[in-house]
Amino acid sequence: EPLSLFDLSRKTFCVLAISSCSRVDDLVHLQASPVFHKEGDKVIQIDLPRSKPSKQQRSGALGLISFHASDVAPCPVNTLLRYLKETENIRDHSALFLITTSKHTPISKQTGA
Repeated sequence: EPLSLFDLSRKTFCVLAISSCSRVDDLVHLQASPVFHKEGDKVIQIDLPRSKPSKQQRSGALGLISFHASDVAPCPVNTLLRYLKETENIRDHSALFLITTSKHTPISKQTGA
């Protein structure tokens, strides 16, 4: 089905939030690279970076969020792969989710909610 970038962004964000039970704050910090997915796999894994590391914590990935393929639409894996493909030519930031204006900057916690 044809979707505008705005609608595809919202769909992807909602599908990933529901399928992973992740908070808005976690999803807005996801990075588009590295995304761990092999052709034909039914799972996609994305690093979940620390949003604000404390002095005792090192920066870097906190863990991985896994999204599993589903026979029920909308499938989180297919939705995420479609979003990555649709945004690859406009992406100049490492953030997964972009604002759908002409600047295509990363979204914030407020714009993701």
